[in-house]
Formats: sequence, C-alpha cells, structure tokens
Amino acid sequence: MSMFSIFFFLCFLNLSSPARILTLTPYYGASHFYVFQPLLEGLANRGHSVEVVSYFPRSSPLPNYRDIPINTSTATVEFKTFDGLLSANAVTNLIGLWKLAQEYDEVHRIPEVIALANGTYDLVLIEMFNTNLFYGIAYKTGAPMIGLSSCTMLPWTSDSMAVPSQTSYVPNNLGGRSYRMNFFERVLNTIEFWVSRVLHKLLIDRNAQAVAEHYLGPLPPLSEIASNTSLLLLHTHFSFLGHSPLPASVVEVGGLNLKPLKPLTPDVEKLLNDSNGAIYFSMGSVLVGKSLPENKKQMFVNVLAATGKTVLWKQEETVKNKPSNIITKPWFPQRDILQHPKVELFISHCGNLGLTEGVDAGVPVICIPMYGDQHRNAKAAEDKGISIFLDYGSLTEDKLRSAVNEILTNKKYKETSKKVQAAFRDRPQSPLDTAIYWVEYVLKHGPITRPQYSHMPLWLKEGIDVAAFLFFFVALSAYIVITIFTSYFNSKKSIKKEKQS
Repeated sequence: MSMFSIFFFLCFLNLSSPARILTLTPYYGASHFYVFQPLLEGLANRGHSVEVVSYFPRSSPLPNYRDIPINTSTATVEFKTFDGLLSANAVTNLIGLWKLAQEYDEVHRIPEVIALANGTYDLVLIEMFNTNLFYGIAYKTGAPMIGLSSCTMLPWTSDSMAVPSQTSYVPNNLGGRSYRMNFFERVLNTIEFWVSRVLHKLLIDRNAQAVAEHYLGPLPPLSEIASNTSLLLLHTHFSFLGHSPLPASVVEVGGLNLKPLKPLTPDVEKLLNDSNGAIYFSMGSVLVGKSLPENKKQMFVNVLAATGKTVLWKQEETVKNKPSNIITKPWFPQRDILQHPKVELFISHCGNLGLTEGVDAGVPVICIPMYGDQHRNAKAAEDKGISIFLDYGSLTEDKLRSAVNEILTNKKYKETSKKVQAAFRDRPQSPLDTAIYWVEYVLKHGPITRPQYSHMPLWLKEGIDVAAFLFFFVALSAYIVITIFTSYFNSKKSIKKEKQS
C-alpha cells in the first residue's frame, strides 16, 4: 500500500459517517447568520448533507449544502436609527424580542419549511435566540438537537441548557451591567432575570406554542422540547466576555465568525502604510449612519480630526466639514483593516462580532453601545481593560476627546489588548474545528452531554424548595424557642404573683 493510500485511509477513519443535518436559523439578522455560516460550510466540506433554512442563501453552490431560503415580507434587515436606542433595560429589550417573535408565523406558512417536520434527519441545528417556536419542527423530526447562539446566553436559554443563573455575578444578557456589581445592581440583576423569564413564558412562549400547534398539531410544551437540546455552541469566549458556570453541554466557540484574512485593496493598504497611525470607526451594519444627528457627527469630526491619525469611518453619506484625514465609505473590510499594524483604536457599538474581531486583532476599543447585548459586551470589555465605555445618551465632545486621547496615549490599553488577544487565540483547536468536533461528537454518541438535571423544574434547579424548607425550619424553630421562653417567663410570673398574694 502506498503512503498516499495510507494517508487517505487514516483521514477517512478520522471522519464521522456522513449525516443528514437540518439547520433552522430563522432570524433575519445577518450578524447572527454569519456566526453560524462557517460551521455549516465546514460540515458540508466534511461530507455531511446540510440543509439550511435562512434568509441568506449562498450566492454560489457548495457540494452537500442546500439552501431553503425564507422569502417573506420581513426578508430584509430592519435597519435601526440612532433615535430611541439608548435603553439597556432588560424589560424594554425583551419587548423588542417579543415583537420580533410575532413575525415568525410567516416562516411557517412556507410549504417547504413546514414539510421539513416530516423529514428524516440525523441531527437538527437550531438557533436559540428569542423564541422556542422552531423547536416544534425539530421535535417532529425526532432527531437530536444542537443549539446555536451568536451571543451570550439569554435567561430562557440558560434555563433550557440547565445553566445556573448565578445572578450575583453573571449579568443579564439584556441588561447593561458588568460582572463587578454592587449590592443594588445585584438586586436589580436578579429581578431582571426573573421578570425576563416570566415575561418570556407569558408573552413569547405562549404565542409560540399556539403557532407551532396550528401548523404541526399537538405538541409537548416547547420549553420542555428545548430542554432536550443535547449541546449548545455559544459564540463567546471567557478571555474578554467574562466567566460563567457552564456545564459540559455548553461549549464556547467565540471566534467562529473569523474567516481567513484577505489582502486589503492597494489604495487602503497604501493609506494605512503611509499613515501616522489609524483609527477605524464603525457602528455596525444595522444602524443607519445617516441617522446620526448632525451635532453628533460634527462632534466626531472635531475630535477625530484633532488626533492627526488616518480615520476610516464606515458612513453611508458624505460628512460635512470633513478634513482630509477622515475617509468615509459605506463599507470597509473591517476584519482585514483591524489586523493592520497601524490601527491603534477601534470605535464601535460593541456588537459581539465586531468586538470579537477587535479582540482577535489586539486593538483597544471605545464602546458606544446602542441596543441588545451591546451594553453587556461593552461593560465586559471595559472590565478586561481593553475598552472605554461611553454612553451615547450623555456623550459630549469632551468625553469623547478624553476617551480617544486616553487610549492613544496610555500604553496600558494596547498592552492589555495584546494579552487578551494572546489568551483568546491560545486554544488546542480553532473555533471552527471545536464546533465541528462537538457536532460530530453528538452524532457519534447521542445526547450524553445533556445534564441529568436538565428536566428539573426551574424552582428545583434554583434551590427554591430547599430555601423555603430552611426558612420554614428556622421560622418554626424560632417560634418554638420563643413559645418555650414565653411560657417559661409567664409561669415564673404566675408563681411570683401567687407567692406575693
């Protein structure tokens, strides 16, 4: 047998048997799907047959990869404006997720999507985001399920995966707190966790159950189906988003979105090479840049112009009174630009994907969060010493100038960013290889990663029954002791009165 034949045989042994995999990613946010896309393509390249329900069909065919595109009235991204996006309140963010969940009914009206419930699959990959609605289809297939999350876990996702909430030191994804909470913040964090759970159950889960059963017939509670999820691939990494107590059924794959670098265009490469240092400024793909108020635009122009650095600003429209060192374009290759050695600062809304790209590049960040999990991400990055958090609602030119100058002149931010970069990159496997390994692990071994306590009711998992028993025991003991002492002193008084009479 030739060496080539031996090598091919060993590679074949390393592959798991080809599987038929259904993927349900019904949210129309591109930033979510771009996290999962490398995994889906990687599985197809491994020989698995992957069927993908999404708003983002491939522009070019890939062997073993089949798109089931979603074409509904919500088939385009809902772009957001800067007005009205200042709240980091968990309840208001949850209401936004509830409104979004109302739109998924349309997806179930697509015959090709609802027919998937009768298909035969070896595995279902499903995005765990704002609703359990699509667990109905997953349940009908009878296949094991693996969850996908593009952000830190939401409270109901934690419950489905039997992850302890630990509200004393794990901040709510929808709130705006860091891991370093004082007593009052811990109280609010705990309240927000429980209110989020209750509202999700009453508003989102109840409606999802009705929609799913309308199209699929009677089903077990969707929350119970979700608790059967074998594994969750979580797009986070402790090196910059902090630690949480995760069971074996939750695997961090932060950086899964990081595709291979591409060369910069000659004009951008020359611009950066010739610069006296550079700043990259982007508030993401969903916020409409032209909605930034004129006074805020001028504030950024004034501060960034004074740095003397080359500034690449992702902005859809021409900015008035813009000096020559500020270059605006509707789009820049963000990941590739951040990796250039001349980039000294990244100004961002601190969405999970952008922050991950900044961490991988070792570039300090000024975080100006706007909605969703961005406030939590920004606080975590600030805790790690790689970022300065600025509140958009109270942002002034002086505050912005102070933050920009602090990062550009204080070497500790760059040094800390490089340390976090090294910790983030130092892993036995790449995020993609890790994700593929665990998908194939479940295919080989079944749902053995799921904790044995995953089906316990929430009040049992949280130890509320034990706390209630202990409270009752202490109260009863106190009552007995008080009763005994009261009886004793009353009897003493009675004896004393009898002697006096």
